[in-house]
Amino acid sequence: DYPQNGTGWNFVTVDYSSFNNEHVPSVINISSGFMCDRIADYLEKLPMNAIVLAATAGSVTSGEKMSPRCVKAFESIGVEKIEKLRSSDSFAVIGVKGAPPSSIKQMSVPKNKGAATIKKILPTPCIPLCVDAT
Repeated sequence: DYPQNGTGWNFVTVDYSSFNNEHVPSVINISSGFMCDRIADYLEKLPMNAIVLAATAGSVTSGEKMSPRCVKAFESIGVEKIEKLRSSDSFAVIGVKGAPPSSIKQMSVPKNKGAATIKKILPTPCIPLCVDAT
């Protein structure tokens, strides 16, 4: 489900609660179909404290046209005022499932004004250095 042109909403999710040597962040692109429903389905299923990196590429559903369910799903990762997003704006967020609004980093840039970029150091997962096999 990843189009050649990469337009739409792009998500990367890291769930440290299930971190192990085989853990790979999930990557998803939502670009067509019932975009708002698909975004809500994806965000609603995330475990608490999962870290979500999301960014838009190209034209996406404007915030004012998002369903209340979709807006609530974005709010569940700490995003605020998503309804003010315009369809060709650049948007990026580093959210956390269960975070209160405005406690995370997000950025919106108007059309033709460049890319929305966010820099943040993510927490290091707790990885056991040794295991007692006795």
